[in-house]
Amino acid sequence: MANKLNPDELREALHSTCEKRNSAGMLPNWESILEEVRSSDAMNRVWDSYLQDTPYAVGITFGQTMDAASDLLKLADWNVRS
Repeated sequence: MANKLNPDELREALHSTCEKRNSAGMLPNWESILEEVRSSDAMNRVWDSYLQDTPYAVGITFGQTMDAASDLLKLADWNVRS
């Protein structure tokens, strides 16, 4: 199906993006990093501010965005590359 993500392509895109941003070394710790971001009051305030200017995101919680990021990293099976 055209609407499914290919885990290999996702993993390669993630790897390329991390290399470009010099952040590949952080990815082995992605679960703890996402948890830190999820529990950050500052990041939650940023999300709340973002919602004020972004009508299509209304109804999506910050926790849901963190769940989606986690799901994508799991789909990419990042530990295969790290």
